[in-house]
Amino acid sequence: MAPLPRWARPLLYRPGMTRPGNRSQLRITRHDLGRRNTTLRLEGRLDESDWDALAAARGECSDRRVALDLSGLAFLAWDTAQRLVALRREGVDLLGGSGFVRELLRSAASEARSEPEASEVRAHAKAGEARAAEESA
Repeated sequence: MAPLPRWARPLLYRPGMTRPGNRSQLRITRHDLGRRNTTLRLEGRLDESDWDALAAARGECSDRRVALDLSGLAFLAWDTAQRLVALRREGVDLLGGSGFVRELLRSAASEARSEPEASEVRAHAKAGEARAAEESA
C-alpha cells in the first residue's frame, strides 16, 4: 500500500496517559486545502485534557485559515464546547458534528450570548441600588 500524502497524515495521535486513569482518545488529522486553508479533523473524544493537543495542532497552522471538522467526534465535554464556541468567535470554522455535538455547541453559544446580558443586568441593578442608597441618605 502506498504511503498517505503529507496532507492526509495524522498530525497528532496521543494514545498515552493524560490524567491518572484516563486515556486520551483523540485523533487529529490535518488536511491542507490549497495554500491558505487547513481542516483539522477531530475523531474520538474531546475534553479539557486534550485541549493542549488541539492548541498545538492549531499552532502548527498559524499562517493558515483553520476549520475544525467535528464529524468524527463521539463525545464533547461541556467546558470544551464553550472553548470551541470562543474559537468560532475568533474566526475558526466548526464543521459537521453529530446531533449531540451540534446541540451542545448551540447551548454553549446561547449561554455565551446571555452571559454578557446577565452581567449588564447585574451592573444596572448595582447602580440602581447605589442611587437608592444615596437618595435615602
